[in-house]
Amino acid sequence: MYEDHKAQDDPVAFSKFLKSQRAAAKDIKSAAFNCAFWARHRVLDVVERRNRDCWRKILKSVEKRLLREGWAAVDIQAAAWNYEKEAEVRHLHTIRTLTHRLWKRLRPYIVWHVALERAPRLRKERGQLCYRRKKCIQHAALNTLSELVPGHDNIFYPPPHELTELPPLVELVRDPSQDELSPDDPRVIAFLTSSEARAFMDGWLARTQAHLVSLLPTTTATSENHDQSVDRHPNHLELINRATSVFRFPCISHGGLGVGWEFARGHMHVFGDEVWRYRKSVEFSEQGRATAQSLVDLLGMHNEVSAAEMDGKGARFVCGRCPIPSHGRQALQWRECIQHDVEEHKTPSWFLVSPLATADLLRREEEDTPARRSMAPTWPHAAPCERRRSSPPQWKFKLDLELHRDPWLKPLPPMRARILEAGKRPAIFRCTHCAVEEPDIVKLFNERSIWVHVVDKHAYVGRRPDERDWTKVELLMPRLA
Repeated sequence: MYEDHKAQDDPVAFSKFLKSQRAAAKDIKSAAFNCAFWARHRVLDVVERRNRDCWRKILKSVEKRLLREGWAAVDIQAAAWNYEKEAEVRHLHTIRTLTHRLWKRLRPYIVWHVALERAPRLRKERGQLCYRRKKCIQHAALNTLSELVPGHDNIFYPPPHELTELPPLVELVRDPSQDELSPDDPRVIAFLTSSEARAFMDGWLARTQAHLVSLLPTTTATSENHDQSVDRHPNHLELINRATSVFRFPCISHGGLGVGWEFARGHMHVFGDEVWRYRKSVEFSEQGRATAQSLVDLLGMHNEVSAAEMDGKGARFVCGRCPIPSHGRQALQWRECIQHDVEEHKTPSWFLVSPLATADLLRREEEDTPARRSMAPTWPHAAPCERRRSSPPQWKFKLDLELHRDPWLKPLPPMRARILEAGKRPAIFRCTHCAVEEPDIVKLFNERSIWVHVVDKHAYVGRRPDERDWTKVELLMPRLA
């Protein structure tokens, strides 16, 4: 109190008294404000909870009315967050009951939002249904019409996605009903086994071959002479299967170079569900043609020789541009020579291996035995696989015929033997005794090993092995002038 401060003879007693009174009044005002704030928010919480309960009841009432009208529950729930923003619908938060009159007034706004949610859902479900039907047709086509492409593991011909373009099958896919389609559906099987399906695939085959023929240098030109070239060369398959018909697929990073129809038809479609979007990117390889022509000239064959005739020769070639290592150079087949030139060199320079040296190479080439069936990645066509993270890592393979894909890993091809044509001891000698006893088996030795072979295998007593026991073999054939 003021009297207490004055009794202490304090000169500033009055100012201290005012400060204490102001502090007490401030505390009282703060407490009063907190009480009013709590009471106001308490009332707002109660009102908000009541409005929320009312809105939940209104939503249930709206959902029941829409369900009776035939709308889907998923569309109603998705639209609830949208139609509550409408100005005409906002006051429903404060209404306890949705009357019939109020519903008739608000229904157009609510139904409009529900219809907006239903349209994309129906389109999505329709697309998924058509996709499942198309998959069933492809599965049935694989079991009914397709066959393996020679030289291409797990690649089927004709491609299943081409069959889905047949008009009767398109009608089955686009059937307005909601019925599912199974691979053993009688309508699908009946059409796939009909002559119309075979005629359609024959037409696809003719179009594909005509497209490849149009890329060849003798028939590549504008679209004006494309029809003339087709008439001039009715046998498309004969032109495509020539040894000089080398095609390249730029979209394939590795291994996209090959000769003939058997190779091309294995790559003229994507290994998936849709038609290959890169079909026009197939090209004729002029560099590959030059290499193939040089190999044909080395064999002394005519220019129109087929790839099958080249394969039947069984010849081996050695690159003249690669350096000669101490362990010898690889002798390649003619198809491998084309791939080698395109990847490593600009112009061809090849030597033909002699028949005796070729026989020795074929004997030394490893067979594709089960012990050597290790797996190596082939990157062009990847298929789904799972890797178990364990030690050692194991691979689990899965081939889905419906996906129509190549497996990611394939067995390694037979290893190519090397020809020892240079160095201190080239393998250029053949045992004359083995040539008489086993003329079909050719085995070449170097200068040291032939001496050991004669002593060990033929055991001549009384004289040392000499030139009478072996003959010198030419490894490479001389080039024609």
